[in-house]
Amino acid sequence: MHRYQGREYEGHNALEVMTMAFQGLLGEDKFADELLAKLLIFDREMLKVALGLLFHFRP
Repeated sequence: MHRYQGREYEGHNALEVMTMAFQGLLGEDKFADELLAKLLIFDREMLKVALGLLFHFRP
């Protein structure tokens, strides 16, 4: 949904996966609004994972 989601940096596995989803859910700017819209349209499974973690994860 966004070119940075899942991006791999040298020596690291895919990063920015959950942070991008949480930014769309918790952010308060235009970029966050656009990310949330993209989650709703293009990646509902990621949206469900992020919402599930926010509401059900207990460390």
